[in-house]
Amino acid sequence: MKSKYIIKIKDIDNVAVAIHDLEAGAEVLPGFKLLDDIPQAHKIALTDIPADGEIIRYGVVLGYAKADIRKGQ
Repeated sequence: MKSKYIIKIKDIDNVAVAIHDLEAGAEVLPGFKLLDDIPQAHKIALTDIPADGEIIRYGVVLGYAKADIRKGQ
């Protein structure tokens, strides 16, 4: 999935990557708004990720959340 704001690499990814700096409140997909400012090339949670939950990008687990991450953070 790609929009003019973000790129999601694989269907199973639960994070996307910001194409450029994005401001909190920006609607990056229909009905999907950011909760925080996101710098270019940083990850954005596409779903709520619980503490210790997997962070998946490129279809692989990159790491685990240290704290709860809300969709749009």
